[in-house]
Amino acid sequence: MKMSLAVLFRALIFTPVLAILLVVPSYGQSIGTKKDEYDHEYSELKESKLEIRDFDFQTLTGGRIKLSEPIEGRKLVIVTYFAAWCHNSKYDFETINELYKKYADQGLSVIGICEYSSRKALKTFIEEMKPEYPICIEGDFEKLSRTASSHYAYRNKFGDTRIWGTPFTMVFTTDEFKKGGEIISTRQLAATGELMKLEAEAIIREKLAIK
Repeated sequence: MKMSLAVLFRALIFTPVLAILLVVPSYGQSIGTKKDEYDHEYSELKESKLEIRDFDFQTLTGGRIKLSEPIEGRKLVIVTYFAAWCHNSKYDFETINELYKKYADQGLSVIGICEYSSRKALKTFIEEMKPEYPICIEGDFEKLSRTASSHYAYRNKFGDTRIWGTPFTMVFTTDEFKKGGEIISTRQLAATGELMKLEAEAIIREKLAIK
């Protein structure tokens, strides 16, 4: 059967266009899915029974922060490990900073511990994000290996298999803190990723007895 030039021309034009129409939507959807997965890494708070030691870390201004000190007069403490270069840490910071500003006057305390970052990077992070709660640094990135940090020890025992593992957050009620010893807590909630705001706020309100 012979094909006319007009029919052949239409076939040559139509086939590539059809292929594009079929491929582009699925390509766009796959890109969108990957983007969503990359942008956020949420985690629910789960019960943990880690032995948490009191720490004494330095701030950028030369001060010191101990876990056992900010709990005085507080009902609930959030300790959040983060990296200054981690986009998930920055997203998580926005959630925690907002919750702190909302509930600090009702008994909530927050301590941020920077990991795997230089002091210069942390300074930039603080200037950009403007945290309301105190920030300390366990050690410079160049001097502290990934597996030598307290952050790695805790999250590893909690079953976190991420390479760098930031953010990692623990929530303590101060009435369960142990005083006068090296081990300050044996029971807490922990999250291996960004906090889910509604869940975190519900837990905060419950622990602070806010109706």
